Amino acid sequence: MNDELAGVWRALSDGSRRKILDLLTSGPMTTTQLCACFDMTRFGVMKHLRVLESAGLVAVRRRGRERWNYLNAVPLHRMYQRWVGRYERLWAANLNELKEAVENAARNPVDDAVDSLADRSKNRPPGRSAPAERGTASCAGTSGQLDENRNRGDANMLQRDNREGLDSFQVAQEVVIAASRAAVWAALTTDIGAWWAFRITGDDAMMTLDARIGGHFAEKRSNGEGAIWGTVTNIRPGRVLRLSGPLGMVGRPLVSVYAYEIEERSSGTLVNLTHHCFGDLDPEWSKQYDEGWKTLLATYLRRYLEDGATWRDIKRDS
Repeated sequence: MNDELAGVWRALSDGSRRKILDLLTSGPMTTTQLCACFDMTRFGVMKHLRVLESAGLVAVRRRGRERWNYLNAVPLHRMYQRWVGRYERLWAANLNELKEAVENAARNPVDDAVDSLADRSKNRPPGRSAPAERGTASCAGTSGQLDENRNRGDANMLQRDNREGLDSFQVAQEVVIAASRAAVWAALTTDIGAWWAFRITGDDAMMTLDARIGGHFAEKRSNGEGAIWGTVTNIRPGRVLRLSGPLGMVGRPLVSVYAYEIEERSSGTLVNLTHHCFGDLDPEWSKQYDEGWKTLLATYLRRYLEDGATWRDIKRDS
């Protein structure tokens, strides 16, 4: 297999590596915590982690001497887009047409309506895919309990910090884009309005990012409305961009810090995203921001840099 997701399939082929991903769905874990969940040596667990990291399924952040491992769902999102999303839209359309055909076929047998729908479906091309912790996890998130964890929703990702009395969540994602580091940096700064798909005040708002210390990532409308999404607190041009600000979470007292780190790879440029937030948070925000970042990086930013498609182009075609 020569396509870019071949490494992901290989990583998922091993049961121990799938178990590691299952554990990380409940939140980030240190390597020591993961080792305690397996009947194998630390070297064996590290070997599996290196495979997962190489495939882009695990993102690593170091805090002092600790190595924290995060589930990076971006490759899984791309697999879904490639092999599931295009057919999901087709079947949704088919079911809609079936419903209408049956409801409107008062004088015809239902079988005739189904046959007619099936005939039309044979000639329809597949639809395009539609993109849409603080605290630690434990060994409770094993494969056998994954469904139970998901049924509880993403509340596990929004955990109570007992020392501070604050809710918090963390997002860590990585994506490799077939573009130069200079092009990626320009997209993250001067060209951000071309691919950043979210707005607070309305779709006609203009997004800008002033890439200097104290500069604002903001949206503005011609009628004077606007919002600040963040303020630049650390910058290494072409390498690191760190901001602090609400990032669209309005009306709540909170602290939100997010950063991009970019580096060259043989296949393009790696974009490394980390987002930490704590304060008076809505329980749904952890899930929404995890999905939102996946969509922004794996769909909008990638398509903009690799295909030249703006966020409006992608939304229009989806």
